[in-house]
Amino acid sequence: MFDFEGSPYYENDFVEGKVTNNKGESEDLYFCFNVLDEVFHVKKNLNSSKVYELPDVSDLLFSTKDCKYLRKDKNSNLPGGNLKYVIEFRNEKNYQVVGVPMIDVFPAIPTSTPYHSTRNGKYKIVTIYYASLDNEEFSQLDLKGKDLAENIEHSNFLKKLEQD
Repeated sequence: MFDFEGSPYYENDFVEGKVTNNKGESEDLYFCFNVLDEVFHVKKNLNSSKVYELPDVSDLLFSTKDCKYLRKDKNSNLPGGNLKYVIEFRNEKNYQVVGVPMIDVFPAIPTSTPYHSTRNGKYKIVTIYYASLDNEEFSQLDLKGKDLAENIEHSNFLKKLEQD
């Protein structure tokens, strides 16, 4: 069995957030999103050792102070192909900005000779950002890294918004 370096989780650690169902009932929890398996792991408090994997249900909305995890449906115009979730960073009256979390999995390389060591596999999370203006089709933004707030000021998309 080989080890993997990195993490399949979008967040570096559990983040404080809220889970809301379609009836408007909500609960404050700590969660992280496993991009590889497209599931959420939650715990009641940050110091708890008990971690639960939530079942795959479509009526739950996960949100933090910075974003919402949107579950896509068949009629959605959200980007991301067959992925179940996108992360919404902004949703204003005339524009929406989302990120599609993806995972690159680099497989382990076994030892071929006694003179070479085995290389562990690696997980690398990448996020591709998209924006929609006036509910039009989403266009990919040219942003690097996971920190949208730090990079979004430099985007041509927002410069276009400022001109309107």
